[in-house]
Amino acid sequence: MLVDEIVDAHVLVVGSGGAGIRAAIEASRYGDVVMVSKTIAGKGGCTPMAEGGYN
Repeated sequence: MLVDEIVDAHVLVVGSGGAGIRAAIEASRYGDVVMVSKTIAGKGGCTPMAEGGYN
């Protein structure tokens, strides 16, 4: 789904793996944060594999 929207934020975090979520949490202390991800938050990047998610 494509969404055409203008969003104003102090910080843009690309990715919602463990590092992206942690960065967004820390940045949110100082201003508005927007997170962009291709997956469900916490399930992207190498986070599932780092948690033993290999099947």
